[in-house]
Formats: sequence, C-alpha cells, structure tokens
Amino acid sequence: MLDMPFELDLRPIIRAIRAGEVISLFFPWFGKALILDTRRSAGTPPAIFADDMAGSAEERLRDLARRRPDLPRPARLAAIPWPAGVNALVDTGIYAEFVRRCRALGDGALERDCARALAALRHAERQMKLAYVRGEHCRTLYQK
Repeated sequence: MLDMPFELDLRPIIRAIRAGEVISLFFPWFGKALILDTRRSAGTPPAIFADDMAGSAEERLRDLARRRPDLPRPARLAAIPWPAGVNALVDTGIYAEFVRRCRALGDGALERDCARALAALRHAERQMKLAYVRGEHCRTLYQK
C-alpha cells in the first residue's frame, strides 16, 4: 500500500459499500468520485460511474435526480472521502467491495460499468499528475 498516506480504518467504508443505497467515494486531490447507486425501478437499473466531485451532498443528490429522474430521492447518501490514489483503492480491497456489490445486484452490465469507472478514474488521476508535472496547477512565488 505505497499509495496510502496513512493508516485508514476500512471497516466503515466496507460497511457503507455493502449496505448503502447511494455511495459516493470521492478523491479530493483530483476532483473525481466513484458513485454507486443501487436504486432501481422497472426501467432504471442500478448504476455505477465516475463523475466530477460534487461540492456538497446536496449537489450530489441534485446531480442524481438529473441523471436518474425516474427514481425517488435516496433515503441516504454515504459520502466517503478517499485520501489516496486510485491504486490504493484497488490495493486495499475497496474496489473489490464495489465489484462484489455490483455482482450481488445481479447485473453483468453493472460489473462492466464498474471496470469502466475505474479506468476513467485512473485516466483522470494520470491527467492530473501530468498537469502538475507541466506546472499547470502551480504558480511561481518568487521570480528572478
């Protein structure tokens, strides 16, 4: 777990993934989130996707209402900040918990979407790292 900045108790995160209705695990350092919405209706299956990080829980709920208008407002939203990179999500087994939950929801397409979301997060993280290397998110404090 080289990508983990400090020891983190994963048990509450695992409980949230296993039992939550809507889970938003977000990466503050590069502004993205992994969203698992387990709600369903006759024409709307559960969903998992990568998205921009929301500014608040209320903003995330508004985004879900826009994306999935056939579903009622979720009773609960688990908003989980992830203090490390995407590789740590995989290394710690947290990503595997998302896959297990997708599998338990009984939809093969959802498992494929889970893999796509992980790939999108990896891509976004890499783009942010490259931007830092190029100095795009930096400013000079002292000039010659």
